[in-house]
Order: sequence, then C-alpha cells, then structure tokens
Amino acid sequence: MTTDSDTNAGNAGLDLEWRDGDMPYSPAFGDHFYCQTDGRLECGHVFLAGNGLPERWSGRETFRIGELGFGTGLNFCETWRQWKAAASPGGHLSFTSFELYPMPRPVALAGRRYRAPRACRRLAERAAGRRRA
Repeated sequence: MTTDSDTNAGNAGLDLEWRDGDMPYSPAFGDHFYCQTDGRLECGHVFLAGNGLPERWSGRETFRIGELGFGTGLNFCETWRQWKAAASPGGHLSFTSFELYPMPRPVALAGRRYRAPRACRRLAERAAGRRRA
C-alpha cells in the first residue's frame, strides 16, 4: 500500500492510499473511489442508468450534464464512451463537474496505477486519432 502524502501535503481530503496496487482509497472519507470489483459496472448502474442515460439524450444533438464529485473521472469517461457510441453525427455533450478535492496532477496522470485514467487515456487517444484523420 502506497500513500501519496507528499503530493497532497496540507490537505487531508487529498491523501490517497493505493490498495491492491491500483485501487484509490481515501482514508479521510473511509471509502474507495469506486467499486472494488468493477468500477465501470457501478458507473453504468448508478450514474448512467440512475440518470436515465443514454435514453435521455437519444435523438438530441446537444446534452448537458452537471456532476458533483469528479473523483477519478470514471463517470465522465464512461459517459463520453456511451455518448460517442450513441450520439448523432455532430452531436455535442457538455459535461461539467465540480470537485472539492481534485487529485493532484501527478497522481491523476499516473494512469498505469489505476483503472479510470487508463480508460480515459484510451478514449482520448481514440478521439485524437479521429481528429487527425
């Protein structure tokens, strides 16, 4: 178990422990950032299905989402993946998220350490590849 206390000095809400090698855990809140067995499944059930997505954006060119608590960005990544799969050509998704304790940049960019940023990186790489083509 590794603690990122050096990166987060002075803000207890940002202290992270890495459990099982790639699972971010917040000792300040006594909670994992997402389901330990399948974060994407949890996101699909709680965030997407809980908000009636993707059904609610069906047939709409523009859709706006507001979220409290960005965390690792898993809800954003999974929402974007679903949007790209179902959106009409030229569609626009606006996703605004507020986070009181954002992950420090070195932690967020260390995608090899946990699942959510790795998923985001793959999505970003695919999107960048499409723009270049």
